[in-house]
Amino acid sequence: MLPSSQTPHQSDGFFRSSLDLLFRFVVLSTLAIVFAACCVLLGKPKLLILAYVLLAAAMIRPMISEQRMEKLQRLAVLGEGLKIFTHIERYYQKYPQRTLLFYLFFPITGIFSFFFSKERGRLELKAHFILVQWIVVLLLVQAFASAKVLFQQFPWPIAASWLYTETLFLYFLCSFFAIPAVTTPIQLNTTGRRIRLVIATALSIAVLSAFVFAYTRDARYDNLISIHIALSQRIDALKQRAAPQPLAQKNPAFSPKPSTSPQPAEFFDKLQHFSEMFLQFYGPRILAFHAQHFRRPDAKTHARFHAQCNKDFQEHIKPLTEFGEYKQIFLVLSQEPDAFWGMIVVPFRDQILFSFEISSSDGLRFFRRWQDIPKSIHPPISQRWRPALLLSSFAPPTNTARSHLHPIRHFFVPYHPTLREINFPYALQKRLLYDSIPSLPSARLPAQHDNPSFVARFLLLILQSIMPLHLLLLAFCQFFLRDDS
Repeated sequence: MLPSSQTPHQSDGFFRSSLDLLFRFVVLSTLAIVFAACCVLLGKPKLLILAYVLLAAAMIRPMISEQRMEKLQRLAVLGEGLKIFTHIERYYQKYPQRTLLFYLFFPITGIFSFFFSKERGRLELKAHFILVQWIVVLLLVQAFASAKVLFQQFPWPIAASWLYTETLFLYFLCSFFAIPAVTTPIQLNTTGRRIRLVIATALSIAVLSAFVFAYTRDARYDNLISIHIALSQRIDALKQRAAPQPLAQKNPAFSPKPSTSPQPAEFFDKLQHFSEMFLQFYGPRILAFHAQHFRRPDAKTHARFHAQCNKDFQEHIKPLTEFGEYKQIFLVLSQEPDAFWGMIVVPFRDQILFSFEISSSDGLRFFRRWQDIPKSIHPPISQRWRPALLLSSFAPPTNTARSHLHPIRHFFVPYHPTLREINFPYALQKRLLYDSIPSLPSARLPAQHDNPSFVARFLLLILQSIMPLHLLLLAFCQFFLRDDS
């Protein structure tokens, strides 16, 4: 028998039933896709356990008896999901559900509900405590794993700020997915629309699995946000290292002492060292390949060779990259019979880290800045490197890309679909990493106006306070509020 607060489900027409099923499926699958994409981009695939457990529990509950339910609730992971639905459903058997937007932003709306909805809002927070508790446990495990890496790579102020901001975002992300993923199936179950519930959740699991497979299969998405932040922090540290210290210029006694904390700027020094080691070993092999295939170029042969070259290079620098940056760092090579020019690039940032030349006569020459390259070589660079080679994107080499590149002189590189001509030969100069770092003694510290404004800092402080306040109110409702109050 249905509770008094729920209206019995009446038989809908086929069109209305189909629309309702489509709406529920779109809601659940969209939430699952956004959640999966963020987990992959942040490099947190373990959080996908939350999505699979909740969707699987929602699908299984309408298909099993009470006796079977009690047995399944003893299981370690799936049982916890069934307990969450059972516990929360008791509340919604007494009170009607709110709108979808309320549950999408539950960490914020729950706080307002606590103060303005009085008894009902506090009982609803108490009902959701079991789900939020499970989310917090997952985040604590994830934070411990992240802290171990962050504090090894960055000074503690940067690592602590990164860790808290990441945990705050993941808390909002998990709540954004988990609360509606629980309340939507409960609404279908309590109103008797169980067939729609099973179909919608089964299709959502299939869509989630397909997108997870697509995201994880393509390495260009894996941990992309963390890699971008890590590289930005290291580049900022590089600029700080290049900036002169005013007191040290006046008195050498005030020169900074060597620090024992992690130095992010050292990453690029180590990357150059590892790259030089790799090129010293791999360079003769590349020269031999180019000499052999210079007169009779074959697209498939070149693609296979350079793909293997990049794969070996990424494996070589892998020990340097705690965040998986090696998957986003590539070699780009030009082709000549007795020499080749190359670049070490980060395509998704459209940034060139280093440039180098290897010839049979002079060996390896590595360049950080445009001014380090001899002026006599500037014209040959302009002839060897077309603008297409300096515009990069996520897309792998395609037939369209190959049609824009000379089959003899150039290796097939990622091609930007909206190709535009660049003012050459200054394109290479504008994209070299160290050319964006001011040289001494003209380097300056960042200007004060680059800092966030007072309004931005105030809004950030409010956002950072939402998670602890929401957790505090949840704990208060759980431990100090009686169910029959």
